[in-house]
Amino acid sequence: MNLRNRKKLLFIGVLNTTGHLTILGLYLCILVSSINHAKASTSWPEAPGVVTVAAVSEQAGVENKVGKIWYEYKLAGTIHRSDRVSFFEQDALYNYPKGTVVSVHYNPKYPKESCLVPGVSSGAIFSMYCGFALFAHGLLMVAIMLHRCFIAKLKDDGKLTGAEKCALATVVTNIS
Repeated sequence: MNLRNRKKLLFIGVLNTTGHLTILGLYLCILVSSINHAKASTSWPEAPGVVTVAAVSEQAGVENKVGKIWYEYKLAGTIHRSDRVSFFEQDALYNYPKGTVVSVHYNPKYPKESCLVPGVSSGAIFSMYCGFALFAHGLLMVAIMLHRCFIAKLKDDGKLTGAEKCALATVVTNIS
């Protein structure tokens, strides 16, 4: 394979991997932000509330049940409504029949924001660690592709530009 085809393949591979890394990076930013927010909910004050809507229905052709819950709580004379049970888990939907008195954890800075089950689930933490591992793997793949391209160019013509030498040194340092 000649150098021109190698460069095209490298460009496509790096572009593809970089695109995936960008999407994964955005997902991780949102996930980490949500996890931090969920952690903060453990220190939110509590107020009594009541479940006003609790509906569980089965979708046709789907084994999973779909649940919806709404609850109300009163703070400083204002009634607030929310449907957030927890930040990550949905299984808790089935534990709150209509009319159940609940303890509502609310954000003191923004009282409309609340949840019934504060904190972070282990599944969210696991997802975050998996995401970081995939992100690191993607960076390693980009580094390996760049390294191989520069080595191939050295074998073909024995010359590298100053920018290519700098990039190769960075890639070799990061792989080692």
